Amino acid sequence: MSDISTAQFLKEAFRLQSEKHYKQAIEALYKALCLEPENVEILSQISHLYFLMNNYERSFEYAEKILEIDSSHLDTLHTIVNICRQNKDFKRAVSLAERLFNASPSQENFILYLELLSQSGEHEKLLALIEKAASRSTNERVLFLKAFSNLKLNNISAAVEILKEILRINPQSYDARFYLGVVYYNRAQFDEAEKIFKKILETTQCDRTYNYLGLISIENYKIADAINYFQFAAKIDPMNSLYQFNLGTAYSLNGWLFEAENAFKNAITLEPQNPVYHYSLAYLYYQKSDFSKALEKLEDTLALDSGFNDAIILKSLICAKNGEIVNSKNSLLALAETEKNNDFLYYAIAMIFKLIPLHREAINYLQQALFIKPESLEYLSELADCYCELQEYAVAQDIITKVLYLNNHFIYAQLLQAKLYLVQGEYAQALKIVQNAIKLDNSSAEAYKYQAMIFAKQGLKYKSIESAKIAVTLQPANKEYYVFLAGLYFDAQEYENAFLYYKEASLLDDANVDYLYKAAVSADKNNDFENAQAYFSYALRLDPFNNLIIYEYVDFLVRHKKIRQAMKLLKNKISNVQSKNIEKLLRQKYDDIKAKCRMGFWARLLRRITGDKNV
Repeated sequence: MSDISTAQFLKEAFRLQSEKHYKQAIEALYKALCLEPENVEILSQISHLYFLMNNYERSFEYAEKILEIDSSHLDTLHTIVNICRQNKDFKRAVSLAERLFNASPSQENFILYLELLSQSGEHEKLLALIEKAASRSTNERVLFLKAFSNLKLNNISAAVEILKEILRINPQSYDARFYLGVVYYNRAQFDEAEKIFKKILETTQCDRTYNYLGLISIENYKIADAINYFQFAAKIDPMNSLYQFNLGTAYSLNGWLFEAENAFKNAITLEPQNPVYHYSLAYLYYQKSDFSKALEKLEDTLALDSGFNDAIILKSLICAKNGEIVNSKNSLLALAETEKNNDFLYYAIAMIFKLIPLHREAINYLQQALFIKPESLEYLSELADCYCELQEYAVAQDIITKVLYLNNHFIYAQLLQAKLYLVQGEYAQALKIVQNAIKLDNSSAEAYKYQAMIFAKQGLKYKSIESAKIAVTLQPANKEYYVFLAGLYFDAQEYENAFLYYKEASLLDDANVDYLYKAAVSADKNNDFENAQAYFSYALRLDPFNNLIIYEYVDFLVRHKKIRQAMKLLKNKISNVQSKNIEKLLRQKYDDIKAKCRMGFWARLLRRITGDKNV
């Protein structure tokens, strides 16, 4: 009776399994197990069903029960190996696979053992095993694992020969062709690698292949091609963070910062624990002069990797941009004493010297950066800009020509070319280049700024203002664009608008005295006494002994008949100033006002006595 019942339960379980009702099948097998608790086949089937349901813990539990009864049960050993593999417990998986192979030395079990040795990084043992089992080594899969282990052990020539042998056996072998392409790429044999990857695409639309073609295109400065390849890779596998990151990098290399930002954000969403992705987004924000966002992302980067050197360097550079020039410069120069081979470190130091500005020093450090990374488009462009600032236009032009030869879509280089034409008075040529840059990337705020500068030089003040407005809209966190637009409004004698944009700039950088001073002057020109006084006062609180601001504020107060306030201000500054020279200048200003007041008093008295209004 018992045998019949067990058979019925087993039959029912197999039926349910065939219909993929795994849970119900297990319930039927439990009933059979109650009748025969040590039936290895029932236990094996339960273990297998749990494995199919991805419940590896329960599958493992029943597999162990089987091995207690029959230590060499092959199906169970196979199941446990797969469970360990799924859980990435490769050390245990290798041990069990070896046991399985020794119990049943089939080709299938041999390959399984090799695969697990490969996954666990035991490449020398894998090669020794293949050498020992020479009769099995002609199998394509075995040959591939042999090639892969040689690659991992840096036996590149041996790996290449094995991969070529596989292709002679099977010209359609994707794995062999792909890894041969990878070898050529790693050897910087980009033409050979490109041929191989393109050959793969003739039969297989593979995301990894598109990705490598994108990387090769970057190496060859074919950035437009790189963008297309990475887009194809991301379309095939939209959940791969690396493809999004590479796409963002390609966009960034082209100067397409808006598109790059979206791609980097996608990469972070897919892999939020990768510090490189956070750093890349931080660097992009730095490029856009959005320093607050850049610092936020740098904090995220350093939280994930506190020793991320480039993040530390970039943080110092941003601090310099925010006014902490001396401390940032000194800390990076100190770092350069020990870290001799970091091109980005030399670049960052160069950018600080540009801020000071000491362009010769900047050139020196840019040349050191280029010695390490000789064809960096960004470093070359900054070098060209330094020579342009030094009015060495021929040298600047040679460098820009080189950059545009490498990538004629590189926006920064195009704008530098326009700058060269602009400073030499060739406005039409400059405008043509800028407008072409805008066609390539209409999200480039810098391109619109240059267009505004050219229009201003041509006397087209309202066209200039409109272009500058677009720049502000595109990069609302960039204080320099607000200042630039405010200056255009000031020159156009639209003082109210000038004040508003200087005010916006000061909100982005409330420690910048110059912005506050210019806001005050603009308000004064607009007969806005309250705002002018407020901004003069604020500027003086930040820089109490700035002669220019003191003189302007005092003249402002005198013009508005606030004589007593002006005299009080000067008296206070005289009594607190540390410099004898400044004290002397302020005292002279005080005495001049005092003398004018006396003259004014006697003039008014004489007019009253004589009745002559011309006195």
